[in-house]
This record gives sequence, C-alpha cells and structure tokens, in this order.
Amino acid sequence: MRVVKKLVRALIKTIAIVALLLILLFWLFTLPGQVEQRNLASNDVVSSQNLLSSSIRQLKSDSADLTITLTQANLDAMFNVASHTLKPFVFHGSIFDSGVVVHLVYALPGIFSERLIPLTCFFNETTQGFRVEDCKLGRVTIPSRFAHFLFESSIHALLDSPSDQQILQLISMGQVANQQVSFSRKPSQPINVELNPKLYAEQGLQSSLFSANKNPAPDIQVYLDELSRLYQSNQNERRLAFYMQHLFKFALHRADNADLEQQYISALWALAVGLGNKRFARYANTSLTPDQVPQLPRVTLSGRGDLPLHFLYSAVFKNLGNAFLAEQIGSLKEINDAGRGGSGFSFIDMAANKAGINLVQQLVNIDPQQVRQLSTEQFEQAFFPSISELPEGLSEEAFINQFGSLTDSRYIELDNIIEQRLAKLTLFKMSEN
Repeated sequence: MRVVKKLVRALIKTIAIVALLLILLFWLFTLPGQVEQRNLASNDVVSSQNLLSSSIRQLKSDSADLTITLTQANLDAMFNVASHTLKPFVFHGSIFDSGVVVHLVYALPGIFSERLIPLTCFFNETTQGFRVEDCKLGRVTIPSRFAHFLFESSIHALLDSPSDQQILQLISMGQVANQQVSFSRKPSQPINVELNPKLYAEQGLQSSLFSANKNPAPDIQVYLDELSRLYQSNQNERRLAFYMQHLFKFALHRADNADLEQQYISALWALAVGLGNKRFARYANTSLTPDQVPQLPRVTLSGRGDLPLHFLYSAVFKNLGNAFLAEQIGSLKEINDAGRGGSGFSFIDMAANKAGINLVQQLVNIDPQQVRQLSTEQFEQAFFPSISELPEGLSEEAFINQFGSLTDSRYIELDNIIEQRLAKLTLFKMSEN
C-alpha cells in the first residue's frame, strides 16, 4: 500500500508540475488581444504579382546587375496577400531607415479566442550582413543567433538547392535607405528559384494528384490516346463531362480494386493536360512532353467555355499544396479580376474551383454504378454543382458594396451555399443522404 501511495503522490506531483509548466508557457507565449484582419484589394494582387514576376526575371538573368527593391507599398501589398492566403496568420511590416520590422500574429481558436501569439522580428544591416537581429515571441526574447538560424532553416525548407543558398546570400546583401530595402548583386550565375521537392510530399495515406512521385500518372499516355480516340469518334462533342465520364469508365475497365484510384488519377491528369494546359505534362509524367499531347478541342462545362479551366486547374493546384491553398489561389484570381480592366469577381468561377478540388478529394468515393449508367447530362450534374443565381462580373466597388470582404458574413453566407451544393452531389458515396 505504501508503494501505491508513493506512486499516486508522485503522479499527482508530476501532473501538477506539468500543468504549471503549461500555464507558464501559455502566459509567456500568448498575449491578450484580438487580430484585426487586413483588407485585400485587387491592386494588392496585381502589385505582388508584378513584383514577383519582375524579381524572378532578374534572378534568372546573368546579363545585368541585379537590384530588387521593396517599398512600404510593396510590403503592404504582399502582406495583404499573405494574410489572405495563409489565414489565420496575419502579417504586418514596416520599413524604417534603421531596418525592417516584420510582425506575425496568430489568433488562438475556441475558448482562447481572446488571446493571440505574436512574433516580431527586426532585420538590420550588421557586420555579418543583412540579418535577423532581434525577435520576440510573446513575452520571450529569442537570441539573435537562434532567430537567424530559424530564418535560414525556413529558406532551406522552402527552396531547393542551390537556389536556397543563393537567395540567402542575396538577402545578406540587403541595404535599407530612404524607407526602402534593396537587395543587389553583380552579374553572376543566374538564380533559378525552385521549390523544395519535400513540399510536395504526400500527406497521410491518401494518394494525391500531384505528389512527390516523379510520375504521379504512369498511365497518362494510355488515357491521352483514349481521349484522342474519343474525339476522333465524336468530333462535334465539346462537353467536359462526356470525356470525363468515358475516361472514368475506361479506368474502371482497366483497374482492379487495388489500383482504381491510381487509374482515376491518370485519367484526371490526361484531362488536365489534354483539355486544360499541355504544360501540365511535365508534372504528370517525366517521360511526357507537351508536343506528345494530342490536339484536342476546347470543351465546355455547364454550357460555358471558361469553367473547364477553373475546374481542371483547381484539381491540379489542390495537390500543389492542399485544398485550402487551392481555394485561396482561386479567390486571389477573382479579386484580381475584380480590378480595373478585369472580367469581375465571379462566384460561378469560385464554384468551379471548389468542384475541381472536391472531385480530387472524393476520388475514392466515386460510385462506379453512376459512372456506368448516367447520361452525360446526369453525370455532369452528379459532379458539378448548380451555378444558378450565383453573382458574377462584379467590379471591386460592386463586390465591396454587396459583400464587404472575404471575411464578411454576406460573403461567407454565399460561400456556404456553394459548399452546400457540393455536399449534395450524388456521384460520391459519402454525399448520399
């Protein structure tokens, strides 16, 4: 009995110590407050896109001196886009003559919603180059050496070699003046920025359309040949649903129970490459080049020629990152379209984006009987939601007047309607009521 009592007392003491440590860590790393969301405008998307494009062109060039300059306006635009794309994180930044301050805030969910985790870092010119000098996480000051080590590690994790080291060398040459930060170098070896392949590693057990596998669609050529044969036999056919249904039937014929999902994936890649963009070939299979892709017609979805690209591109982008990231890419495009000269914000396009993502997520739940038995019209209605009464062509001003922002309850309500329509699609077994 004494031994048991000692064990119980030791257990209680251990639990108490752990609880106190957790409370202390919670107090150290969190602060009271709420996060003020950043507003995102079409100019932010355009500005960030232009800066990124021009920077990549300069990095790849070896014919001139390289100078990339960030102004406060550039920083604000990029952080508005980042705050939208990487929700619930919110980014802020300021450029001073003494350096650059970057502030990241994460609002805790649930019962802790009145508290947040703030991270503030100060970048400055030092004898060792432009680097992280001071960082603070909550109430805890992070030593500069450790903070800079974490920053370098994040670059190594994001970029593939040797571009990771080249970018770090370029950053170390940063200079701050007149509330601008510039990164310059003399002509040297071009920097071909490549993402770290580990970013594409599969998550969990479910196969992905885009994965770390260099050949995610080993049978794509077979499906492209079948796609070409279908077109030759049905030259007046322009419906994406027709080609998709026939390729899925072909997948059912080729597959046994063990590799049906892989056959669906190869079929989807063939649709994305053949009917979407030939340049996707390099991601589908290393043995396939764009000039090997057959000439196929432009197709329609729900009677429209623009929606197949939204649908197919989102299916691919979903697997470049994840479903959330794919949706953010889609909404960024719509915000960009809402700007001056664009086609306008379209909830119909958003529905097509979501439908492409949904199909990839539900591949294992496709009902084979419906693939075999439905007419083309019924098959389209089984995988693609109704787009009736969804607004489109909204200018930025009209979007703000009607829906406020992407975090406004009016926008969320309409977004939920699209999600409800997706949930009612009948092609997938999990959607059955």
